[in-house]
Amino acid sequence: MRKNIKYQFIWMPFFVLLLFNSCETKDGDWDDNIKLSSRQVQFESKGGSAIVTTKGTGWWFSDIYPSADSIQHTSFDTLNGGKPIDGEWYTIRRDNVTSILIQVSENKEGRPRQLVIHLQNGDYFDRIQVEQKGLGISGK
Repeated sequence: MRKNIKYQFIWMPFFVLLLFNSCETKDGDWDDNIKLSSRQVQFESKGGSAIVTTKGTGWWFSDIYPSADSIQHTSFDTLNGGKPIDGEWYTIRRDNVTSILIQVSENKEGRPRQLVIHLQNGDYFDRIQVEQKGLGISGK
């Protein structure tokens, strides 16, 4: 009897480790808690505006990438209809907790413009890719 109890204690740590190791979710795995209505926005060369909506409310802009340049923004700057983010040819504003307004000016150049807007909510990251056609490409 005593021998069986000894063997049970030897195997118990193994089963405890197996139990903790078998979790299906890992630390840092977050589901989509932003839920963008669109991850791509396209504009003609004449410019314009578009609204992208979200179902999540606790997100913020983490980075804006026009071409190769990066502009950093904090959640304080863009939370709940904060101040607009003005670039050389674009303006981005969080209209309310579930709405992003993207405005672009006319593109008089022959090449397209690109912009990537990175959003974050906790450990979940998402992005919106914005492209504007060049003057010769859209024909307008």
